[in-house]
Amino acid sequence: MKAYRHSLGKVLDHKNEAYQKLQMELTLANEHVELIKAERRSRQQLYELHLKKSDHAEVVTLEEIRIAHAHSEYLRTMVHQQSKLEEHANSELQKTQSRWMDARREVHVLERHREREEQAFNQVQERHTQQLLDEMALNQFFRRRQTL
Repeated sequence: MKAYRHSLGKVLDHKNEAYQKLQMELTLANEHVELIKAERRSRQQLYELHLKKSDHAEVVTLEEIRIAHAHSEYLRTMVHQQSKLEEHANSELQKTQSRWMDARREVHVLERHREREEQAFNQVQERHTQQLLDEMALNQFFRRRQTL
C-alpha cells in the first residue's frame, strides 16, 4: 500500500475548497439559467404581442404585410435562439451539478475516513493508557506484597 504524501487534514481542506468553488459555480450557473429563461420569456411575450397586434391591425398594403411578416420571423428566430441558449445553459448546469455532487461525495468520504482514523487513534491511546494503568497497578501490588 502506497503511503500518503499529505496529511488527511490537508487533503480534506483541499477537497473542501474545491467543493466550495464548485458550489459557487453551481450558484452562478443557476443564476445564468434563470436570466436566460427570463430573457426567453420576455422575447416570447414580445413575439406573442406582435402577433396579436398584427391580427388586429387590419393591414392593408402588401408592403405592411411583408414588414409584419419579416418582423414576426425575426422575433421567432430570436425566441428560437434564446431557447437554444437556454438548453445549452441547462446542459452546463447539469455538468456543474454533476461535478458538485462528485466533490460533495469525495468530501463526505474523506470526512468519514478522518472520523474512523480518529476513532482508531483514540482506541490505541485508550489501550496504551489502560496498559500503563494496569502496569502501575501491578507494580503497586507487587511492592505491597514485598513489604508484607
